[in-house]
Amino acid sequence: MAARERVSQAGRKPALFAAQSGKRAVRQDSRAPVVQVAQVHRVVLSAEPATILTDRALTGLRSDQGRLSARLRHAFARSHEDVAADVVITDLGTESLDELFHELVADAFNLGEYDHEALVALQPQPRDANPDGRFQLFRIGDALSARDIHAAILDANRLCRVI
Repeated sequence: MAARERVSQAGRKPALFAAQSGKRAVRQDSRAPVVQVAQVHRVVLSAEPATILTDRALTGLRSDQGRLSARLRHAFARSHEDVAADVVITDLGTESLDELFHELVADAFNLGEYDHEALVALQPQPRDANPDGRFQLFRIGDALSARDIHAAILDANRLCRVI
């Protein structure tokens, strides 16, 4: 069976498929450090030679003498590594839900922009980008990027403490 056919048969459970096929699988998760694999996959993957890598982005993939070579960039160290594997599974998260933000941005004092240094220092955000604005507007949570609820709560806490 061709590799493409095996992958298409995996359907919605690629980690489970890779583990059951006896192949070495590399799973890259861009939402690291939280690895979100269903419990059944963890059980199966623990019994098979699968490696789950977090904090890495897949920057290249090539076939090398019948095996895959995945080029990975570490998110924090910015170093690169090549990993040989039979199957490469990437988990890219979701797209941000920012339609409402873009509809409202023209009417905001700050045009939807924020000062990151002021945010971290718990200082008020500038309001001078649009003198005709009616409100301040900030993107947090999934409107900013695919992140977990804790990141959204932290951003909201920092913004609201100085309002």
